[in-house]
Amino acid sequence: MPKYPPGFKNFEYANPEAPKGGTLRLAAEGTFDSFHPFIPKGNPASTGSVETLLVTSADEPFTGYGLIAESMEWPEDRSWVKL
Repeated sequence: MPKYPPGFKNFEYANPEAPKGGTLRLAAEGTFDSFHPFIPKGNPASTGSVETLLVTSADEPFTGYGLIAESMEWPEDRSWVKL
């Protein structure tokens, strides 16, 4: 059983009242010719701007919570996944 209920707002260890704001600067070495991360040819930018389908929590290993995915199905042998 997952620790967190459907629609939870934050993980138990995260402070929703934490100060917000500031600046984040990311750097990467190299060249690119597209911001599209999945181009078949060329060099995509190292942006790290692609969200994952699921997110895991630091206090509950082996459980995934939908970040973009709304639901998932799979057989017991985990040979496929349906989103």
